[in-house]
Amino acid sequence: MYKRFLLVLLVGCVLSSSALAVVYSEARVRYILTDVTLGGPLSYYRDRSYAPDPAEAVHRWDLGVRVLNVDQFERKIVNGQWTIVYKGTNQRIDGMDVILNTDQQEGGTSLLSTGSFEVLSIDPVEGLC
Repeated sequence: MYKRFLLVLLVGCVLSSSALAVVYSEARVRYILTDVTLGGPLSYYRDRSYAPDPAEAVHRWDLGVRVLNVDQFERKIVNGQWTIVYKGTNQRIDGMDVILNTDQQEGGTSLLSTGSFEVLSIDPVEGLC
């Protein structure tokens, strides 16, 4: 009986942990952070924080994550829509070309952690079971 209870508890923890896992697009999160950095309204993304990508971007923004290579991009209207493009072009950026202050430098340190504060990432699943 005791072993069966532990098995049910273990399975329940695994199921609840996987149900809480949130998947987001790293490229899209970086795109959103670039948009906000270039003057896009943060409130637009806060209002859409029910979706994983805007939620993660707003969370990072609130923690102090910022775009370092913003000078390579611009925010402008392309085909009737606000778009983040490579400066001087109409080509939409690949979010993975965006460098954040939390990206690892050579030597393994984050640019953000070398400043006056440090961003901590807390896994919401950790400690549930």
